Amino acid sequence: MLVIYCDLKISINYIVFKYFSDILFLSSFTYYHTWIL
Repeated sequence: MLVIYCDLKISINYIVFKYFSDILFLSSFTYYHTWIL
């Protein structure tokens, strides 16, 4: 039970981190482009 919970927690953290980094990348990307233009 504890091992499953830990795995779940790690996977959720990974998904959240990936989602957050994607948003950060996209926002910085668009900001960079608008700054260039």
